[in-house]
Amino acid sequence: MIKRETLIVGKIVSQTGRLFLFLLLTAGIGGCASIPMPKGTSKGYSTVRFIAPKTAIEADGREPALTANRMIHEAITAQMEDHGVKVVQQGEADLVVAYLLIIQDNFLTTSINQYYGYRDDGADILDRAHAKGISEKQLERFKRGALVIDLIDAKTLELVYRDYSVRAVNPRDPEEVRQTRVEDAVAETLQNFFK
Repeated sequence: MIKRETLIVGKIVSQTGRLFLFLLLTAGIGGCASIPMPKGTSKGYSTVRFIAPKTAIEADGREPALTANRMIHEAITAQMEDHGVKVVQQGEADLVVAYLLIIQDNFLTTSINQYYGYRDDGADILDRAHAKGISEKQLERFKRGALVIDLIDAKTLELVYRDYSVRAVNPRDPEEVRQTRVEDAVAETLQNFFK
């Protein structure tokens, strides 16, 4: 079963874009330590693997989660291989990729964290997304998704790179539209890693 952390809110700001997540990931809330945002590069890394999922997502049976994870895996794999970093399924790799998907609308801030787990920052990131999304001035309906990607050095377990992107989402869009949206979000999130 997918572990989901859900916070119910009254009203959520409809601002999208990098400012929203920059604030959510870097601002200290309630005395919490800031969330690390290292910006290492791909230099010196030739192989990567995905973090092992916390539980078998297929057992959950929720098609949107299955589809989202498949699309994210395919997009990350394509970006890595396009930049000369080979994705391996088993065995040793230089890097481990983990990602967190945050979904927010006028009522909920929730996450799909099946492939996430570095230092378990997911709860802190979700709390900050929730806190930054609350506003009494916003009445319009919206739905957005944020993708956070971590790259961890497999030998030292050091977080080498973390970045994010935000997109408006509509689960009723055709699959090819959602696939393009995911590919764009992954490319934006990883662009600084390949500099």
